[in-house]
Formats: sequence, C-alpha cells, structure tokens
Amino acid sequence: MKLLFDTFHLGSNGVDIVTAAGKYAPWIGHVQLADAPGRGEPGSGHLPIGATLERLVNAGYRGTVAAENKPTASTEQTLGWVEALARAGLVAWR
Repeated sequence: MKLLFDTFHLGSNGVDIVTAAGKYAPWIGHVQLADAPGRGEPGSGHLPIGATLERLVNAGYRGTVAAENKPTASTEQTLGWVEALARAGLVAWR
C-alpha cells in the first residue's frame, strides 16, 4: 500500500507540501495535482507545485503524477503548466 499525495487537500489543510514531499516520498504511490484555493490547474493559486515536484523527484519519486483540477478556462488553454514542468524535467508528458 502507498500514499496518495494530493496537493490541493494537503495545501488547503495548511501542510507545507514541499517539506511533506521530501519527507514522505518513499511512501507515495500517486501524486494528484490541483492548486489552492479553488482547485484550479497548477499555477492558478498559491501552492508551490513546481517546487513540490522538484522535491519529489530529488527524493527519488518516479511514479504517476496526475491532475484532478477544475480548469479556470478551457482545458486546452490551461495545460501550459504540463509543458513547463516537462521542460524542467519534473514530469514526462505521455
């Protein structure tokens, strides 16, 4: 069994998601992304999504990263964050 690392719920509950990512990376089996407030796409709120993914990668996480967000515009218009994270080597776009 592994943990679900849900950035929206952790961040909304006041958890420092960057620190938690490094601390719990060995036990994380799936990462679910949404920003807070509002559960929008990464970059639409205040959560440090990029820094969190960087910490996970540096801690050895190589599992699935998925989005469960409410796009703030059409989905096509809000996917720029995926390409930006892929260029930074933080996610592989499949």
